[in-house]
Amino acid sequence: MSSAISAWIKQTLVYTIGLVNFFLYLIVTVQNRSFHFLYRGTKREKLLLAKSRDEFWNLSKEYDGLFHCFYTLKNSGLKLHYLSNHPEPTHASNNKPLVFLIHGFPDSCFVWRELFHRFRKTELLKNATVIAVDLPGYGGSDSFPNYGATEILEALTEFIAGKREAYYEHPMNGNGESASDNYRPREAYIVGHDWGCILAYRLAAEAPYLADRFILSNGVHPQHAWSNQDRIISSATKMLRTCWHNPLHSRVVLTKVVSTVKPLLKQFARFGYAFVFQLPNFLVSLFLNAGNHVFFRTCHKNAFGSRYENPDRDIPCMASTLGPSLAECETSTSYDDKEQTPHLKGPGYGTEKPQSYPPSVVRRAKHGNAIDMTAYYRDGLLTQPWDKSLETLTTMHDFEEDSKSRRRSFGASLFSENFPGALRAPVTVLWGADDPVIMKELCLDGIGDYLAKGSEVVLLKGLGHWGVLCNGFGVQVLEEVLRRVTERGYEGGAVSGRIYKTLRQHLQERWITVVTK
Repeated sequence: MSSAISAWIKQTLVYTIGLVNFFLYLIVTVQNRSFHFLYRGTKREKLLLAKSRDEFWNLSKEYDGLFHCFYTLKNSGLKLHYLSNHPEPTHASNNKPLVFLIHGFPDSCFVWRELFHRFRKTELLKNATVIAVDLPGYGGSDSFPNYGATEILEALTEFIAGKREAYYEHPMNGNGESASDNYRPREAYIVGHDWGCILAYRLAAEAPYLADRFILSNGVHPQHAWSNQDRIISSATKMLRTCWHNPLHSRVVLTKVVSTVKPLLKQFARFGYAFVFQLPNFLVSLFLNAGNHVFFRTCHKNAFGSRYENPDRDIPCMASTLGPSLAECETSTSYDDKEQTPHLKGPGYGTEKPQSYPPSVVRRAKHGNAIDMTAYYRDGLLTQPWDKSLETLTTMHDFEEDSKSRRRSFGASLFSENFPGALRAPVTVLWGADDPVIMKELCLDGIGDYLAKGSEVVLLKGLGHWGVLCNGFGVQVLEEVLRRVTERGYEGGAVSGRIYKTLRQHLQERWITVVTK
């Protein structure tokens, strides 16, 4: 009985905070003339958006050397959509490292488009197989019945392992024949941002041999953030007790209490939208879709800063966020006239049955994707344990055995005991220091206690939450890190070395701070 009452009180409190934030945001939005709550967009904006969505989501077209592909999950039969420069194992992709890109909210695989452009310029696409996946419920990937920790982490693990095994099982020599006798397992690197970073943190802690290095940007490590939260609350509580027993010094102590809890209060305020996502679905849809998707536009403005002032800058951002429209849902990964497109090869391009978007994507194109995108905040992905399936445990054990020949030990046995949240794989954290959403004091300070050997934290001053995705300087840093690891391979330590020093000299700014472990 008491637990039911406690749950009811908690739910009521969450709803109350969500409603307060909903109306506060509504008031601010209506007062802002640039983003009127009832605004629906001009005819020109709608035409440009349709053109941009066709450029991104038309399955019969390539994008910057990347092809549309689908991966069908074995257990559920649901599909994940992804972009890749090598859709299937060929001689051209043999023995090249795999780079997995995992986006966050409210994005899709096309949030990496600035990085794709740099890949073409630096020829990184020739040195690696790039795979940019849409998370379940986003972009062109299927909607899931539930977005809990087990469902999402199992799907991601199966996808990444499946792609790695595809190249592992079907290596080819120059004559198109099997070359398995001389084949060694390929390196894999996982890059995550926002929710992609959160998921990658969990994979680095709970499935460490899924990749050789995790490259993470501006996302919360759950256990670390909760630990900092508990530390702040405990410290403030002790000072309040001191204030109670020594009233003469209460003014000084109260000042210290306020300064101590200030980062926690700021983070609570900045995460106000997350409480809105706990409200009934019709309010969540209204919050995200009203004013021609004003909330998304605010996110895009934060991502691009001053460059957003270009009136057309938001068009590709919105096309990436909203995913395919009904027009793109009618396309497939094949051309009617293959003779006119001989450069297109891979699944659906003359080698396999043409594929199209699954029915759930069509439904989202009709009714919007707000509910699926925000379900990550409601269904316990942050807090729930990951109940690994027998298939996942077997796969992880196989990867651990394969990795021993080329990766030194980090004390990361699959069944070893560590304190909760400790990472058991090397990571590179690229952190935009001016993040308007995530407080560095709460979500980055003290992260070193959770990192494995060979990890590093790179603080990028002047960059915000989307800095390594949208800012030229940040994209350059991420591209340099990827180029370094894909060209030289995994060497067992931090990858910083000379590259950050070189970037400092090139940019003539002391914007980079590196801490290695």
